[in-house]
Amino acid sequence: MSDRAAPPPRRARRALVLAVTSGKGGVGKTFVAVNLAIALARNGLATTLLDADLSLANADVLLGLAPPRTIEHFFRERVPLTELAIEGPGGIRLIPAGSGIPELASLPPEEMLHFVEGLRAVGECCDVLLIDTAAGIGDQVSRMLMLADRTLLVTWPEPAALVDAYAALKVALRRDPGQEIGLVVNGADDEDEARRVHRRLVAAASQFLGRGIDFDGFVLKDPAVADAARRQAALVIEQPLAPASRSLERLAAKVVARARARSLSGASPRWDGNATHPGLQH
Repeated sequence: MSDRAAPPPRRARRALVLAVTSGKGGVGKTFVAVNLAIALARNGLATTLLDADLSLANADVLLGLAPPRTIEHFFRERVPLTELAIEGPGGIRLIPAGSGIPELASLPPEEMLHFVEGLRAVGECCDVLLIDTAAGIGDQVSRMLMLADRTLLVTWPEPAALVDAYAALKVALRRDPGQEIGLVVNGADDEDEARRVHRRLVAAASQFLGRGIDFDGFVLKDPAVADAARRQAALVIEQPLAPASRSLERLAAKVVARARARSLSGASPRWDGNATHPGLQH
């Protein structure tokens, strides 16, 4: 018998889980999610992006990818989420969602719990798990937010988008008052405009919901964004010096600090406490 001591068991990673959501479509939510994921990977964090718009996916389209399998195979064929992940640009891994599958937009409780178990396995293989939710305030979106350690609420500096952002915040907090939520203003002329948008949302939330919302960052208005989208390319890779790319790098720096602090603390993913929450199951 060997006297050599057995190596200690390798401790599984406990990913920081971020949800990226919006009150309405068209405000650049998926653009932010995709490019933020790549910026995090370029900062040395193993990053997985989950496209959680279970019936109208577009993260793979934005990146010019053609995945052989999607999250539909997880629910219908029980293929593990870890096996569905494909390599994306910049070193990220993408778990693609399907399109035009309406029944996946309203999962029964047992399927939602199965999904949480699948995510737990993914979270043990990366440092950051980004969940790109569907847009809007539907039940599926609310349940996805409950799985995240922090939610990034993306909006646009226009009145209609701000109203929808407030509605999304209201629905999210009604279901789960303890959520950590930060605002990201996309398409801002400058930081002053982004902070004005934040102040308006804070004023409404403080008055009617009894709490505020953090300011997590902003992305400058930049014609390079539309150009990258037309070419199905990641902006932070194609034009890393573009104003919007620099904005995303600043947002990523905040997430990197949060992820590293989490790693040092050894905290468990939030879904460990929420997996049986009634709000998650209904």
